Amino acid sequence: MDDRLTRVVICNEKKIADFDENINDSSEVGSMVDGILDKLNLAEPSNSSVKSEAGGDMDDRLQQLQEALARGNESNDDENVSISRYPISIFGLVGGVWLGDCVNREHSRPLTSKGFGAAKTKHRKFFKAGPGMNDGFAEWTTGVQKVAMTYQWDYGKSLRQKMSYGNAMGVACNLPVSSAGEIILNEMSETAKSLDERMIYIDFDVGSYAAFVIGSVLVKVPRTLSFSFSTGKMKNFYTEFAVFQKRNVEDQTNQKEDDSGKPVELFCSRLTRLYGTNGKLIQASSSFFELDRLNS
Repeated sequence: MDDRLTRVVICNEKKIADFDENINDSSEVGSMVDGILDKLNLAEPSNSSVKSEAGGDMDDRLQQLQEALARGNESNDDENVSISRYPISIFGLVGGVWLGDCVNREHSRPLTSKGFGAAKTKHRKFFKAGPGMNDGFAEWTTGVQKVAMTYQWDYGKSLRQKMSYGNAMGVACNLPVSSAGEIILNEMSETAKSLDERMIYIDFDVGSYAAFVIGSVLVKVPRTLSFSFSTGKMKNFYTEFAVFQKRNVEDQTNQKEDDSGKPVELFCSRLTRLYGTNGKLIQASSSFFELDRLNS
């Protein structure tokens, strides 16, 4: 059992004295809601019901708080911004460098020597596993690092995916940094199907992995399991799932930004899973990218 400190949580709590759960309202709770509205400066001056009396309905005041917060989150530049799924094509993949951050997590590793020479054997006291100690909870270590993802295409059949990772704080990603593929099927040029139904199929690493792009979703999975001739054990393998999105911006004239000829802002959320020789999950990562277009 690893007794290292993994998390520190700092919170600020205020106890409400003599609070009766059986009643629908409390003067102290009401004053707290009114104080939040005053500090956020979100309450309308003409709305006298915000400063309600102690006998008011607590649910109504909480609803007023939610509405005030919603008004405060509205954009002040007369633009409506939203995120929607974006059907990605090969041209979209290779349109620039995908820059982002990666959060990695893996099962806790045993302590090793930090200096030179062989690690000394430590006689550690083993604890008997109690209820819930082997269910995976609090058995993971995490790390973060910068990551850049690029796709290189020869405008024919060859496509390469390259990953570049920065220095990690904690656990580093152990996935391959380069993967060469061959485009087998590309339906993006067909007009009979909608964009969400068109598919791209790519064979990666000489057929070891298969990648599907359907609409805004990319899935990469192993086609077959590989075994090592020297050890006779199954080699590590990984899976990848990504969703591509775009930012929609509309002004008061309902004119979309992408209708004006400007390239849309593209984003990618990517999940990966790395499995070991026994088929068990040993590492997972979550990455979030924004497309940095070339010559833009």
